[in-house]
Amino acid sequence: MNETVAPQLLADERILWQGKPYSGVMLRWIDLALIPFGLFWTGSLLVATARAWEAGMGPVPQLLGLPFLAAGLYMLVGRFVVDRYLRRHLSYAVTDRRILIVRDGLWPKRTSLDLAHLPEVEIKNHPDGTGTIVFGAPELRTYNNNFGAGLGLWTPTLDATPQFIGIPDPDAVYALIESRSRR
Repeated sequence: MNETVAPQLLADERILWQGKPYSGVMLRWIDLALIPFGLFWTGSLLVATARAWEAGMGPVPQLLGLPFLAAGLYMLVGRFVVDRYLRRHLSYAVTDRRILIVRDGLWPKRTSLDLAHLPEVEIKNHPDGTGTIVFGAPELRTYNNNFGAGLGLWTPTLDATPQFIGIPDPDAVYALIESRSRR
């Protein structure tokens, strides 16, 4: 039993499945747009910042581009590093009563969903054989007025909607969840 999940169990609750997400770099279809945008953003800011320093424009123009340059570096590299770190600290479980998503590390978070009252459950199979199970309707994931929802575009693990990201054998886990939620 995973040591991050065990303390979350209720009395007489038993684990039916537990797992962890894929821990490598995950590329998504949206990265076909985000990576070129990040390259353009970062490249433009590098040029503008370099010209400001070269022209000796003073500290304000020279330093003004640095926060935007940092944002560009996050778009290109940082979001993959943060997402991988967060996934390495995630543990998932399906018990006889609940869905558990437990994150330890720098940004700990515990999510528990009652199997008897699950929102819409969606499965997304990935070409590598892993998959993601999302707990929540698409319109709620996109427009829920939550700061974390916007970060989910850049860093999937920070999406405000509970999900099992990049799990092996997602069809079997989905079938287990569906069978237990109908009781």
